[in-house]
Amino acid sequence: MKSFGSNKKVTSLLIAAFVFVIGFAVFYYVVYPKMQERDSLQYQISDLKSQSKVLEKQLETIKSNQEAKKKSTAELTTEVPTKRELSSLINSIEQLESVSNTEVLDIAFNNYDAAVKETINTDEQNAGTSNENVANNQTAEATSSKDAPQTQGQNTNQNNTTTKEQQTANQDSEKNAVPVSPIASSSLPDSLKLLTMNLSVSATDKKEIKEFLKGIETLPRIVRIDSVSYATPNTEVTGSSTDTKEDQLQATIQLTTFYYVGQLDDQNNK
Repeated sequence: MKSFGSNKKVTSLLIAAFVFVIGFAVFYYVVYPKMQERDSLQYQISDLKSQSKVLEKQLETIKSNQEAKKKSTAELTTEVPTKRELSSLINSIEQLESVSNTEVLDIAFNNYDAAVKETINTDEQNAGTSNENVANNQTAEATSSKDAPQTQGQNTNQNNTTTKEQQTANQDSEKNAVPVSPIASSSLPDSLKLLTMNLSVSATDKKEIKEFLKGIETLPRIVRIDSVSYATPNTEVTGSSTDTKEDQLQATIQLTTFYYVGQLDDQNNK
């Protein structure tokens, strides 16, 4: 009877051990891999969520930068208007005069496709005036030579007067010369047109002219400074040594601006 009871216990232990081994095998080979796969998937999901949040933040940053850089049609037409807008440009230059304590003595335009008529008329008037002056001088010299002989000092004075008038005529012709931008019109799109101007600016020193140039660079409209040349009046020609407007420092400034003649819708689509 004792041996039968002990055998029964051994059998029970063996069955329990077998069930444990079977259960462990099922857990280790079936359940545990599934648990690992679940954990791995959960980790991947959490990693993808974090990456998606980072990407969303980057996308929001890119969109905000694009919106900040994106300009409205009104802003674009302010920088490059759809017409020449000469009046507004001249008004801006007049405002810069008071700010920089300078004075614009003369302006000459070049529209390339249709030059300003005022500039052409001014050139013709100046040319006619200089021709009349030369003719008057020649007539005066011929009359004086017939009436009485002139002394050497009088001849020298007349020669100096003729030289002064020629220099003045040369200066007027240089001021009224039609400016040409160094930018080739053929290098620009057909819808973008050039407008070039020469400004004769008077100031007491270069500092004021530099302030004027800085103001040009900060205008809402895009304006390119092509060249700047300085000149001081010749006191021997003017015959004055006092500090007047004619004796101030003068600069010739060439500017080029642009205007757009195309369709704004096409531009925005591009």
